[in-house]
Amino acid sequence: AKAEQGHAKAQGALTMFYKDGVGFPPDKSKTLQWFQKAANQQDILSIVELSEGSLSGSYESVGYTKDFARAKSLHRQVRELRAEPNILQWLRDFGEYKSGEYVPHL
Repeated sequence: AKAEQGHAKAQGALTMFYKDGVGFPPDKSKTLQWFQKAANQQDILSIVELSEGSLSGSYESVGYTKDFARAKSLHRQVRELRAEPNILQWLRDFGEYKSGEYVPHL
């Protein structure tokens, strides 16, 4: 109910139920939908998940294709929101900045 009312943290939490199939059958389309809603409200974990999906293509089957420029923009947004150190480390694990440009480790 809170997710449908626009509560970002509830939306972000709901995505994990759809992603992992807890209480619902796994559903990538609904997972992506809720991640996008929560990310639009600056939910950092949802933004990170969308960034990872942009790099890995894990949501390509539902139309969210690999997009390096989008991933780079999402990474920047996470840094600007001053994410916790463990989340920033997670981003660094995917790549690194060289001469001001993000280079993914793929």
